Amino acid sequence: MRGMTNASAPERTVELYLVPGFMGFDHLARLAYFDGVEAFLRPALKARGIHLRLVVTRTVPAGALAKRAAQLAAEVASFHDPACTSVHFLGHSTGGLDIRLLLSPGSAFDPRGNAMGVLGLPVDRARYAHAIEHTKSAMSLATPHYGTPLANLLLAIGFDRALKNSSWFASRPISRGLLEGALRTIGRGSRVLRTAKIETGFLGWIGDVVLEQPPGSVADYIASFGEDLGALRNLTQESASLFAAAVEMRAAVDYVSFCTGTNEPRGPIATDDPFVHFNTRMFRMLWPKVASKNPAYPYAPTAEVERLRAAYRADVAAGHDVGVLDLSERSNDGLVPTYSQAFGRVGGVFASDHLDCIGMYDHGETTGFVRSGARFDAGRFELLWSRVAAILAA
Repeated sequence: MRGMTNASAPERTVELYLVPGFMGFDHLARLAYFDGVEAFLRPALKARGIHLRLVVTRTVPAGALAKRAAQLAAEVASFHDPACTSVHFLGHSTGGLDIRLLLSPGSAFDPRGNAMGVLGLPVDRARYAHAIEHTKSAMSLATPHYGTPLANLLLAIGFDRALKNSSWFASRPISRGLLEGALRTIGRGSRVLRTAKIETGFLGWIGDVVLEQPPGSVADYIASFGEDLGALRNLTQESASLFAAAVEMRAAVDYVSFCTGTNEPRGPIATDDPFVHFNTRMFRMLWPKVASKNPAYPYAPTAEVERLRAAYRADVAAGHDVGVLDLSERSNDGLVPTYSQAFGRVGGVFASDHLDCIGMYDHGETTGFVRSGARFDAGRFELLWSRVAAILAA
């Protein structure tokens, strides 16, 4: 919950900013981007005598990294509690790059410089500076630190133009009305199917979580795509190499990467849900594309790749359930190559698709989007986020 505090804070408070990735949001109707994360972290930290002050940040869904980092700076300036001297960031996917740019010394977001004024941000400079100066960790989860071939593919097929057209459609009164009417119809249809016990899977979950709510929030989300469409260009391997050369690490901040991947998916698709079946087919089509990197732009430096491989071997040797992975340059989570995710200290490598790790796997009300073969479950989710809790507590 954004900026929520607990009046009975035990011993000390840590402040955590969760930053969504490309096409991300804080909440969309009842759908939380980080599903189940707060419910796990808050009691895990309370057991250690720590109160969690959690902010799930708003973002510019398809925006360029500079625009997304500017939005993140405004969020920090708005929600930071100056009484808190332990500030942490965790970004999923592109959100991890937003954090690195925000914290980079000498960048446009450095509170010690004069460039913040150029951005024209509505920021409380003193509050913002206090937050940055008291940042203890910058964690990334499934982040394309060295780019992803998927960005080049999506640009080649005009995905950015499709987003622009979708935004235009959701912004015009007549077409927006048609969109909201279609969303209501789908929501009602999913309820009818569930009542008749014809369908209880992915579509029913979408109907429950998103479409049964007033559809205006969904239409607003789609309309927001048009604010900025630069993210895909920033996520190519070519642009990522420039980012890696220009963006520096801030001293005294613990940079930790959590990495995800699956083996190449094969065999029958174990689902009767037509929507999950379709999504899984798409996942299988994308996987080899993401595995085909541009040889002119290597992924993480050799030392970071070795840290990634060593972290995985150590977990397997210790009997931790991180899943089974054949780690190689082809490994990816369907959207981001695993080797591209290694940056700084590696906190763990998990068999997970790109969304499993943020709670979008089969559990409770949530239906996983694909059958990736990762076999991600509640135990693996808790192992991953318990490591995040340990960093916050340390």
